[in-house]
Amino acid sequence: MLLLACVAWMTRGQSYYPLVDTGKIWSTRFVIEQTWACSDFKKFEGDTSINGFSYKKIWVARDAAMSVWTRSGFIRETTSRQVFYKSSVDFPETLIYDFSLQPGDSARFWGDQSFYYKLDSITTTTLLTGEQRRQFHLSAPLFNCTDHWTEGIGSLYGVMEPASCYWVGGTSGLLCFTEHDSLKYHDPGFSSCYVYSGISDQPPGNKFTVMHNRKSGKLMVSAKETISGNTVIELFDIYGRRLYSGLLKNEKTEISLAGLNRFDGLVLIRIRSGNIPVFSTKMILITE
Repeated sequence: MLLLACVAWMTRGQSYYPLVDTGKIWSTRFVIEQTWACSDFKKFEGDTSINGFSYKKIWVARDAAMSVWTRSGFIRETTSRQVFYKSSVDFPETLIYDFSLQPGDSARFWGDQSFYYKLDSITTTTLLTGEQRRQFHLSAPLFNCTDHWTEGIGSLYGVMEPASCYWVGGTSGLLCFTEHDSLKYHDPGFSSCYVYSGISDQPPGNKFTVMHNRKSGKLMVSAKETISGNTVIELFDIYGRRLYSGLLKNEKTEISLAGLNRFDGLVLIRIRSGNIPVFSTKMILITE
């Protein structure tokens, strides 16, 4: 049995480098409307059992010093080299990586059955330490876009952003990857592993102002004119799940983000009067 377990992690004489492991830190940059918005750090640490499966906890730090880490879901990797993600204990898991794919194979990720990614080729890339790792080159034919996964590191969009080239509202990219304090990947377009420069893309002349107070953990929504009593504000994550829905007040509404901590990063903010949309914007929410 031990021999079979070892063979499961070997392919054609090459060692397989699992993605889900401790001692690793990824930094990812997020971009909204061509503006560098922010970056964060992620790591997998601590074991937990959910529905009979063993997961690592996902931790996120949003400050350059990585002084405060908050939990942001759960992740596990199987011996068949598939990686599954759960945003919370109550949500079903979803496939986000499959390193068992061979050129010509196709797969669907993030629970979306409407289209697929195809593995075009597998090549070898050299890390900053001189190590050789296999790199998986995928394409999404329906959207004419690509993704690139490095074994043991993950997507060049970010470790938790694989198969995301079709996502709307912004883009992301892997800034740095370290393993046991050794820097193995660094985007050459950036001098630092941390960037921060902006918050939202609200158009000028709109009827609403949305501000995020990081210290209080609240979203402040102000109306510039009298609004009807059935005006509703809604927050959605990048997967279309509604995180919040509530009525707006005439002058100012405060929304506590305390219950949204497990939803990380970019959200869509939409305001509607009855069933008629009157305002929308995108914002990266960061809580301290």
